[in-house]
Amino acid sequence: KATVSVLNWQTHTGVEAAMGDAAALWRTHRTPEEYDLEVSVFHGALRSFKKTTVLNPFPKTFIVDGERSYGALRRVADALPTPRDLFRQAGSDGDDSARDGFAADVNDLLQFLFDNSNVKRCTPEEILDLQLDDPEQIPQHVFKLTHNTDMAKIKEFDTEAAQHGTAVAYHGSAVGNWYCIVKNGLRNFSGTSKQANGALFGDGIYLSSKQRLASDFSQSGDCWQKSRMGQNIRVVSRCEYITSPETMKASNDLHSSGGKVPEAYVVIPNAVHCRVTHMLVFVQPPRPSRGKGLSSCAMVLLYIVLLLVVVMAQHENRVLFRGMWRQVRRGAAQVTKYIDLPFD
Repeated sequence: KATVSVLNWQTHTGVEAAMGDAAALWRTHRTPEEYDLEVSVFHGALRSFKKTTVLNPFPKTFIVDGERSYGALRRVADALPTPRDLFRQAGSDGDDSARDGFAADVNDLLQFLFDNSNVKRCTPEEILDLQLDDPEQIPQHVFKLTHNTDMAKIKEFDTEAAQHGTAVAYHGSAVGNWYCIVKNGLRNFSGTSKQANGALFGDGIYLSSKQRLASDFSQSGDCWQKSRMGQNIRVVSRCEYITSPETMKASNDLHSSGGKVPEAYVVIPNAVHCRVTHMLVFVQPPRPSRGKGLSSCAMVLLYIVLLLVVVMAQHENRVLFRGMWRQVRRGAAQVTKYIDLPFD
């Protein structure tokens, strides 16, 4: 059987008042993994070149004179405590810094993230019950998601589900988009400026019955440098959709452009008929540092140059080197006669 690793962190519920109300809420009602994911997707949106669109909802305390202060938000977001620091029992290990609390702006952002948090870590047993269809792509972490608090839409989905039934499909998207998806659900942006990958098979939300196919659209990216899960992650969602022909287009159905929807694709025109149930989080291996590689090459070249300088400094070696160089030039001149290329 495939195995899924689960971070071995302990959640503490004892909280001192000095830690602040937001920290107390996180430690009492959430786990370190859930905090880690919420902050990671928030950082992903904040780092995105589309942050004006995907950073939604935006914390109101960072709106000044009607303008979003991304710089101030970035500084405070970078100052958020690590999962270990936030969930460490105050004073349990003799560390007095755990009693000092957080700056007011950090506490405000912690409160905002808690108020909008809606993910729950899955146990290994719950993950196995999902029966993920790609044994070669096992996520390191899986979270349950309840993103829609609109009771009217929830009731509409449940009514349609009871009448027509539901099926499971997957959706992949760039890591910077997941904060918005987690908070607002999937949306049909076909034909708008927010459209990401086109609408080749008609307008709607694009899902796939194959996890691997959805993974092709899940672009990884750097998120939170303090994350215990990993700084570079990609996300695929497991979704549930209504199987009525009136609410979806599946394989071989005609789409609005006149062609047929390809195998393993599902197009949902109305976002009400689709909801995200789980997030599959894949941790990407660290990328090699280009700076270190270039530095190593420069050092090798420097050593070669120094060696040549030492050799040429010796008079006899210099004469020998010149003789060898003349022989090389003669040989090269003979070759160029046959290939008609100038040598000097």
